Amino acid sequence: MALDEYRTNRDLRLEVNGVLKSWDVAKSPSTDPHAKRLEVMSEDHPSTTHGSRGSCPKASAQTVAVKVLDPAEVVDERCIAYRSGDAIRLMSRNENEIGGQYPEIIEALEAQPEREFIIAGEIVAFSGGVTSLSRLQGRMHAKTEDPLESTGIRVFYYLFDLMYLNGFAYLQEACTRGWEGIIAKDAASVYEHSRSTHWLKFKCVHRQELVVAGFTDPQGSRVGFGTLLLGYYEGDGLVYAGKVGTGFEDEELRRLHERLTELELSTSPFGYGEPDNDGVHFVTPALVAEVGFTEWTDDGRLRHPRYPGLRRDKMASGVVREKPERVSR
Repeated sequence: MALDEYRTNRDLRLEVNGVLKSWDVAKSPSTDPHAKRLEVMSEDHPSTTHGSRGSCPKASAQTVAVKVLDPAEVVDERCIAYRSGDAIRLMSRNENEIGGQYPEIIEALEAQPEREFIIAGEIVAFSGGVTSLSRLQGRMHAKTEDPLESTGIRVFYYLFDLMYLNGFAYLQEACTRGWEGIIAKDAASVYEHSRSTHWLKFKCVHRQELVVAGFTDPQGSRVGFGTLLLGYYEGDGLVYAGKVGTGFEDEELRRLHERLTELELSTSPFGYGEPDNDGVHFVTPALVAEVGFTEWTDDGRLRHPRYPGLRRDKMASGVVREKPERVSR
């Protein structure tokens, strides 16, 4: 930095999409976090000036250039929204009330059917399909009663965390909508940037009755059998749906193996599809198991199946593949 008899010009530059956005800074930086510095947006600069020093006839220039790989990291306003009944508040990361600057977001939240929630997200503005800090600043500093009308700048609220909803768990709602599941955090814990027992993942699980049509030999110290071969009827043919090997206690493995041995067949009962491993034993399709699983794969197999137990009230001949309907609103 060169000094002369006049003054020092300082500016901050952020590289966004190949262009250096520039702000004139009137005073030098301060180590006091409460000290405020005026920053005035000036003209854009080509990225080739990154790291250079400007030339002024009556002043020296001090430039700090910062390269930002992801523009989304610097062109948003973090915001937490609170709703309790009809009352909605938007709070910035500095715990300032900002609802008056974004009345359209308040209206959108008021239109939601949920009456109690806390959500976190980012407020952004776009320019040419890319998030723009300068356009967002136009809304952040608008002081009119209708900032959207006065500035013409639309903003969007992108949510990334639902911290509280109506005082109860909403896993069933997520599963009804066909989602994978939810992530839950201990309400008394803090946010951590690492794996923690305070965070739990709850997966949505489908249930389906399936015909037991065989079993595999046990491996290692396992008793009874390894997995059950499962299927369902499509017309007159039995369709292979995959295997299940989790959810069994040792006593159930032994008891069920005895029953299956009595039903053993020399040929496969499947009309469509076959298991692909050795050590397979086919049985007469007489038993029906209820199986929990996350989803059907593209090739018609169960993903992450688990065995809760047998269904004694269901005839094997009546087992077909169920197709749950998704609910949207």
